[in-house]
Amino acid sequence: MAAQAILSSIGTSNPSASQSALDGLEAQLWAAADALRNHLNTAEYKHAGLELIFLKSISDAFEACPPAATAAKKAA
Repeated sequence: MAAQAILSSIGTSNPSASQSALDGLEAQLWAAADALRNHLNTAEYKHAGLELIFLKSISDAFEACPPAATAAKKAA
């Protein structure tokens, strides 16, 4: 879905040009991630990734809760 939004914002109907634009975007995103990561050891930045995965799982579990259960918890 995100790729479709990117393609529509590019405004081209040529599939090869669209793919080339997506490849360029992917390369820029990887370069930005490398710049942000800098020269960290894998043991250091794996914790941030694991924390994000944990938070995502908690968020998904919370969204699966019925609204009445969350309202009762807020009232208590």
